[in-house]
Amino acid sequence: MEQTSISEADGYRLGAVLDSLFSFIGIFAVDGTFLEVNRRPLDLAGLRREDAIGKRIWDSFWLSHSPDQQDVLRAAFRRAAKGDTVRLDLTIRADADQIVAIDGTLVPLLDESGQVTAIIGSAADVSDRETILKQLEQEKDFAENLVEMAPVIVLVLDKDGKITHANPHFEQLTGYSIAEIHGKDWFTTFLPERERERVERVFRQALSGRPSRGNTNAILTRDGREIEVEWHDQAIRDETGRPVSLLAVGQDVSERLAAQAAMAASEARLKEAQRIAGLGNWELDLRTGALHWSEEIFRLFELDASVFTPSYEAFLDVVHEDDRALVDAAYNRSLTDRMPYEVIHRLRMPDGRIKYVHERGVTDFSDDGTPLRSAGTVLDITEQRLAENALKEAERRSADLVAELKTTVATMARRDRERVLLNQMLEMLMSCVRGEDALDVVHAFSKRIFRGRYGAISIHGDPGSGELRGVRWWGRDTLDVDMRAALADSSHAACPANEATAPSGFHERCRGCNPKNLVCVPLVCDGDTFGALVVEPSPGDRDDGPRSVGARNDGARNDEARNDRELAVAVAEALSLALSNVEMRRRLERESTKDPLTQVYNRRFFLDTVAEAMAQNAKDGTRFAVHVLDLDDFKAVNDRFGHPCGDTLIEMVAQRLTATIRSGDTVARLGGDEFAILERLGSGLRDDAASLAKRILRQVGQPFHLSGHQVRVGASIGIALAPEHGVDADVLLRSADLALYKVKSEGRRGFRFFESEMDEEVRSRRAFEADLMAALSRGELELHYQPIVAASTREPVSFEALVRWNHPGAGLLSPDRFIPIAEDTGLIVPIGRWILRKACSDAMSWPAHIKVAVNISPVQFRTGDIVDVVASALRETGLEPGRLELEITESVLLQKYDWDFSLLHRLRDLGVAVVLDDFGTGYSSLGYLKEFRFSKIKIDRSFVAEVSGAGDSGAIVCAVAGLARTMGIDTTAEGIETEEQLQLLRVAGCTQMQGYLFAKPRPVGALDFKTTGIRRRHRATA
Repeated sequence: MEQTSISEADGYRLGAVLDSLFSFIGIFAVDGTFLEVNRRPLDLAGLRREDAIGKRIWDSFWLSHSPDQQDVLRAAFRRAAKGDTVRLDLTIRADADQIVAIDGTLVPLLDESGQVTAIIGSAADVSDRETILKQLEQEKDFAENLVEMAPVIVLVLDKDGKITHANPHFEQLTGYSIAEIHGKDWFTTFLPERERERVERVFRQALSGRPSRGNTNAILTRDGREIEVEWHDQAIRDETGRPVSLLAVGQDVSERLAAQAAMAASEARLKEAQRIAGLGNWELDLRTGALHWSEEIFRLFELDASVFTPSYEAFLDVVHEDDRALVDAAYNRSLTDRMPYEVIHRLRMPDGRIKYVHERGVTDFSDDGTPLRSAGTVLDITEQRLAENALKEAERRSADLVAELKTTVATMARRDRERVLLNQMLEMLMSCVRGEDALDVVHAFSKRIFRGRYGAISIHGDPGSGELRGVRWWGRDTLDVDMRAALADSSHAACPANEATAPSGFHERCRGCNPKNLVCVPLVCDGDTFGALVVEPSPGDRDDGPRSVGARNDGARNDEARNDRELAVAVAEALSLALSNVEMRRRLERESTKDPLTQVYNRRFFLDTVAEAMAQNAKDGTRFAVHVLDLDDFKAVNDRFGHPCGDTLIEMVAQRLTATIRSGDTVARLGGDEFAILERLGSGLRDDAASLAKRILRQVGQPFHLSGHQVRVGASIGIALAPEHGVDADVLLRSADLALYKVKSEGRRGFRFFESEMDEEVRSRRAFEADLMAALSRGELELHYQPIVAASTREPVSFEALVRWNHPGAGLLSPDRFIPIAEDTGLIVPIGRWILRKACSDAMSWPAHIKVAVNISPVQFRTGDIVDVVASALRETGLEPGRLELEITESVLLQKYDWDFSLLHRLRDLGVAVVLDDFGTGYSSLGYLKEFRFSKIKIDRSFVAEVSGAGDSGAIVCAVAGLARTMGIDTTAEGIETEEQLQLLRVAGCTQMQGYLFAKPRPVGALDFKTTGIRRRHRATA
């Protein structure tokens, strides 16, 4: 083969070009002889151009270091001479004997006949690449070792969900070996059945390019245990970008979730304990000024946590104006002295009422003495303080009266013995509490004062009522007198019972005495006669008795009788004053145990009364029942008409309860809208208790008239019988509370007796609440969607998001099983945020014209940040605001004292639609339409269910649809189940439909965005 030659000029120009290109490039004859080479490799080797030109490359300086590399190059040139392009890796020697790695290519040049005329060789210095590759290999080994040794689960799943790799930690955690799990289906082998559908859905989403972060689910171990694992998933893609497998990294969070659930349960118990005790706690960060109040402090101060921002200045505003300086000084003195403080002070409620609280606090300081944090408690002592004040007032008045009576005694008693006895009687009388004890004192001392010359009678009854109940007589004979008749005409202090003043027949019933010798003085309390002091001369001084030798003359005897009558009158007056004071003390004590709003008894007195009844039961077996009652729908009335009307309603209920019970029963207000009744039972026991409960339900269920409005509320009653349902007051009240809770959980407006199973139900509820607290972090909640279709085409226009709970033990739960509990506990706030964000995220994969509807709880509105929550969900998911519909029920609007309609306007300003749900079930739906233009009205399913009946539901639906059409508002009819309902509602003017006729709620992966319902099925069979 003839070699190709290159002229010197051409070679110069070509060399200049080649020198500007590549690390190494040369032109060779087919036998490997250099025809041309660029400057750079020559410089690297320290050679001149003539040292290479005309020589074969394998005989050159560059390859002299290795015969093996020469053989490789010869073989490559033989292949290139046959027309093949050859790729090869070589090592060559550079200047200073440095060995350099090169990546080379030989490309044959062909003439018109296809013969190889020359070979072009190019190469690049890849020494650095080799170093990098070695480094990468080392890093790869390190990473693999790290993965193998890491205390987390590392799994690789292929696109079908089969395991292709697992690290040793997975073995340790589950008890399975790597050999056992390789190639196994992840979902059926390692997931509880309840988790599979949800986890597979997350798996598919991650494979499609949406990484999953923080999802939690249970996995099964070899021995059947369940472990909660938090996962972070990422798709693995091939060189074309197509996902081929999934990398899943998981961490065992079982202990963390259990601790969180335990903490949440503990916090719930603490809140309940604080509520019962009336004890709140607070914490003040002195560096930032941020003040935190517990729920009980907000309740105690009667402030709304959703709109009130705590601060030290705001706290002082709540303190009674006369106590602010005292409280502020006590706190600041504790900062100076670095000592705990406590102070009792008053609070002024929003309606002007006064409460008393006992506040304690302590402050933490830094090493240099800087105050950092203050914390403390506030205890409601209002009832205790009112009782103390009442008793102090009674004691003051008693002391004043004793002093007055002692002065009276000094003037009315003629002998020292009489003064001493009267003073002793009065002092003992002042220490008496109960009327019968006081009268015992009267009897005992009357006998002693008049002993020797007189006999005495105290005829007594119930102070304040004038009801005389009996006669007591000390003397030789028995006096059988009806004092009602004797005292009926007694208008003066001293009433000698003689023929002139005594009613007819009075003396005939006095055996052994002459009525004209009796001195009869009424005992009066608060203007009512409740008894009498009757004095009759001793036998030796009686007018009709035999005269003894040396008897005194008539004049002396008359003087003594007159003086003794005066003494009897004075004693009776003193006794009346003393007994009036005893009654006053009793009344003040009763008032200290009364509820200030309703004037029925308070919790403290009620518990004491139950304790007394239990003691009586232990003595004689007397049976009784405790009824605990609270009002149904009271909050809605309070919210709608305001707290003053709510207080009026509570007063009216107390009056009805008092009128319903029998004499001897006790009504008490336990707090808020909760009352208790102690009922003395006859032989009927349960029948008696049930009869009273029915009467209460009937009375409370009657309409109340408030501020010109007729209002109805119901009642729920729990009943506990003594002693079988409790052996002390607290246990008995708790048993009745549990029965009340059972009534409320079953729909309210009824009564139940306590049953032992209720204890277990409450424990189960507490466990259910703890599970719900952990459900969100464990990823147990999921959304199903029900379509809302256009009435004319049945095409879906939006899907309503409905939350479901995959409960670990109970399976898939509908929202009515757990949302009320979430609202009671406040968990609806984080759950609501999750629902909103998840719904917006799911809707991103739907057709652009399909909207998503999300229900907003009243509790979420009360937090005040609903606008920020919605804006954040839209921003994070990228959903267009116009595709989001927020559904609020009329219960939200009923609580608008917690917020105002500006919230709705701010939501609408975001671009979202605001929908009024369950229209027609509340009080003022039409009024709300005047205050805010809703985007849509959803007519409650109760009207839809009856639209084809004989009632007025059809007319109501037509009216609502017509009104909405006039206002330019869409109407959605809920709960459609039959074709007849559909046609009637369409004729009525409803623009959208929702119900089982079209589809039940389904997971997001099972949604159909095409025509829905019966019409589509007809088309499919046509």
